[in-house]
Amino acid sequence: MNKKIIKKILTGLLLATLIVVIVYAAFITTKVVSGVSVMVDTPEHMMQLQIMDASGGKIKNITATIIKQTGDDLLVQVVGKDKFEGQELLRSMIILHEKDDTTAKLLAEKLGIDFSQIIYKPITQNVKQTTATLVVALDFDTLVSLVNYKKEN
Repeated sequence: MNKKIIKKILTGLLLATLIVVIVYAAFITTKVVSGVSVMVDTPEHMMQLQIMDASGGKIKNITATIIKQTGDDLLVQVVGKDKFEGQELLRSMIILHEKDDTTAKLLAEKLGIDFSQIIYKPITQNVKQTTATLVVALDFDTLVSLVNYKKEN
C-alpha cells in the first residue's frame, strides 16, 4: 500500500475517535446537567427537645401534638421523654438550656405557653445537646386547643 493511503486511513480513524470522544463527553455533561435536583426547605429554627410529662400521664400523644403544632418554621427533634418526678403540675413550662431564647419563644408561641414560663437553666454535661426541656403539665391540651382556636378564627 501506498504511504498516502495509510496516512489518510490513520487520519480518518483519529478523526472518528475524536468525534466519538466529543459526543460521549457531551452526552455525559448533558445527563449530569439535566439531572433532577431535589431542594429541601430547611426550617429557620431547630430545637433538640427533652419532654417531661408532669401531667401524671393524663396528656396523651404529646410528641405528635408538638410536632403537629410547630409547623414549617420550627423543626423540633425530640431527644428524650421522661416522667416528671414528684407531683402533677398545673402549668406547662419550657426550661431553656442555652442563652438564645428565640427558639424557646417560638415553641412557646406555637404551644400557647406564656413567655413568663420560659426559664433559663444551663446544663453542664449536655450529652444529648438538648436545647430545651418542655415540662408538659395539666394545662397542655387546653393551651394547644386555644392556639388552634385562634388560628381558625
